[in-house]
Amino acid sequence: MRILAFSDIHNNLNCLDRLLEQVAQESFDCIIIAGDIGSECIDDFFLKLNIFSCPIYYVLGNWDSKIRYDRDFGENVFHLHNTVLENSGFYFTGFSGCTTHWGENDLNHKIMDEQRASLRNKHSKILGQIKRAESKIEKLIKNPKIYVSEEYLNSNHFVDPYIEKAQLKLDELIYSSEHFEYEAEYEEAMMSARSKVYHDNRQMIFELILKTKKENSSFNTKKLIVITHDRFAKLNHYLPWPPLAHVFGHVHTFNHTYWQNIHFINVSHLDDTPHEHPLYKPKNLKPVGGNFCLIELNENGVKSEKVILV
Repeated sequence: MRILAFSDIHNNLNCLDRLLEQVAQESFDCIIIAGDIGSECIDDFFLKLNIFSCPIYYVLGNWDSKIRYDRDFGENVFHLHNTVLENSGFYFTGFSGCTTHWGENDLNHKIMDEQRASLRNKHSKILGQIKRAESKIEKLIKNPKIYVSEEYLNSNHFVDPYIEKAQLKLDELIYSSEHFEYEAEYEEAMMSARSKVYHDNRQMIFELILKTKKENSSFNTKKLIVITHDRFAKLNHYLPWPPLAHVFGHVHTFNHTYWQNIHFINVSHLDDTPHEHPLYKPKNLKPVGGNFCLIELNENGVKSEKVILV
């Protein structure tokens, strides 16, 4: 099986056009996209890939946070989140989202919503008092209890005593020990929830593979390729049956390693445009070279080749 694999496009369709021109004379059994396509360009991205008739497998990354998981991009385009698909005797699965941004990940929504609801219920008294205090101020601003001229109202000298009193009450609630306790618990709960989201997505793959093994007697994990945006941490702990390969992106360094009978292939990154980081000055930005990957799967194992984008 011959595979074209890449990731981290970052809304840069120019690099995709150059890739398509570079591989125009080649054929593939499938295409793998390991996330970070870009929410703004994703429709045009898959339209451009229509030149291929082979299956296109993709997962979503942090740059795809606005994309719903049930979007339809064409009959030969398949979202691998929480599913197993077979192609020429090999199997493909994965999950979308990553710890940087889970986007529309269903487990993320479920776990975060449950945590927030639990905290709101536990601290309903202080949160209710703050909400009522804020509503009171809004009403006083829209319908003041005292009349003054518009000129005086817009001056720096005017202070509505009713609004001032309501604001003092709101400040008292916000800086209360009860609200500080809520904020401290909220921060701790969100950290715990984010860890659970990552755990549950990895556990989801384990349960999916276990279910597939029970339902499909011909399913062989030694021919399974797991695809995620960021590297699947502790893969061997979650999957007692080593897959053939794990394909991912996110960390912008192509790499192919073989560890504990698993091929780990980082296929990033296609985008060759340097992106300004808030901590860096523009003068420190350096040109980056884009690349994609050619993967061959056969009875003898897995071969990968890094190809520089021209």
